[in-house]
Amino acid sequence: MSSVLWNANLPTLSSRDGPANSVRPPSLSTWKAELIPLFRGNENQDMIMKGLNGSDMLRLSFASKSLRDVVAKCRQRTFISGLRRFIPLNQIPTFRHIQEVLGVVISGSIAIQFFDGDIYDGCDLDLYVHSVNAPLLIGWLTSIGYTLSRSTRPFTLPSEGRPIAYMEHAIVKVETFTKDSRAVQVISTRNTVIETILDFSLTCAMNLITHKEAISLYPHATFERRECLVLDNRFISTRDTVVEKYRRHGWKIIETLDASTRIDPKSDFYCPTGAARTRFVGDKLCWKISLDEGSSHIGSNALQHDPLYTNSWRLSYDVGAFTSFVILKNRRLAQSYVIAIDAEVFKIVYKEVYAKCDTSLQQALSGHFSLNC
Repeated sequence: MSSVLWNANLPTLSSRDGPANSVRPPSLSTWKAELIPLFRGNENQDMIMKGLNGSDMLRLSFASKSLRDVVAKCRQRTFISGLRRFIPLNQIPTFRHIQEVLGVVISGSIAIQFFDGDIYDGCDLDLYVHSVNAPLLIGWLTSIGYTLSRSTRPFTLPSEGRPIAYMEHAIVKVETFTKDSRAVQVISTRNTVIETILDFSLTCAMNLITHKEAISLYPHATFERRECLVLDNRFISTRDTVVEKYRRHGWKIIETLDASTRIDPKSDFYCPTGAARTRFVGDKLCWKISLDEGSSHIGSNALQHDPLYTNSWRLSYDVGAFTSFVILKNRRLAQSYVIAIDAEVFKIVYKEVYAKCDTSLQQALSGHFSLNC
């Protein structure tokens, strides 16, 4: 595509401006005039977008309002196309409304595929929802033909490298619903959905899709550098099935961070000793892609009014990397929140409380602590 634009019939430089017969770089207006026609028609748009990674696509949206709208509409079609594998086309608007009302979030392989432009065979649609709202979501799934095939309590779940306590702490139940050869998993969370996503053992899996946008928490490492950091490596082996799955799809699995990465503020994995960076969902380090007509952008310095964006965490480092936060609960709040906690405070709490507990209590605490106000 670039060679076509660059070799268009543009005027040559005069001898006083440079070597004869050299090509003048196109002006911005000329560049837009040549580029935008290539994006006319859904078929052309989709063909071009398939050749772009998430970073290129988001940056393309900065070129002009027209291209921003093209990117937004193309991502909408990609999202709809992915959902059609599990939900009838005429039911997708209802599903997105349910996402908004009940706070349902898509994560797992489907969210990765949305950003990565890849298709994984045999993957499920993973829906995360607070346990209070799960019955309403399940009722709708059964109304469109899904039937319950398996219901698993946390203590019997395969933990994919995490101790069973992780499942008990964050998840109430996982229910699998099937229809023909398709499967939808409803993961009912104990507190906020974001807690469960931040409790994932691998950073490349920390992506989510709400009713209005897709968000990647560690996008540059995941989709540009193809790197995946193992969190809480005391509990997960690089030989585990879940790690092997992502390695097969091209990610480099990182168990320990070198010093240069940990002190580089531009790195997704910036976590210097004693000065961990506080992150917010949707901050400037995230990628956010709108699923409605409008802007698609890379991060934002301003937090929006959506309560999702008030959740925060810190990537900390000791023997290995780990995510530190507490759960903020209050009877006056409509939901609980994930709040960043200083790494040094976390170590003190761990040393003075968690490490002195017996094994059964350690499993119940699971390395995180609720803050009840």
